[in-house]
Amino acid sequence: MFMILSRPTHFISSSGMCTPLPPASRSDRLRQEFPASVDSIRRDRADQIPDGFVEDYLALHWLEWHSGSLRLTSTGTDTCEEIRDS
Repeated sequence: MFMILSRPTHFISSSGMCTPLPPASRSDRLRQEFPASVDSIRRDRADQIPDGFVEDYLALHWLEWHSGSLRLTSTGTDTCEEIRDS
């Protein structure tokens, strides 16, 4: 089984030209990184979450602070399952 660890940066067009892909939007990156971020939180390694993502996840109500620790909200749980199932 192969996993794509990062987003491709180029694609080959039908004419055979190598064309750069447009940059991923912030919301795309947040969704792409969310399962890995959740895994980092579960391993007590929130320091491995990309800069600024925790604040965005909190604003989206995917994560919340609880007794000084981050945890998934019900919305975050549903979002993570949806991303992993896609």
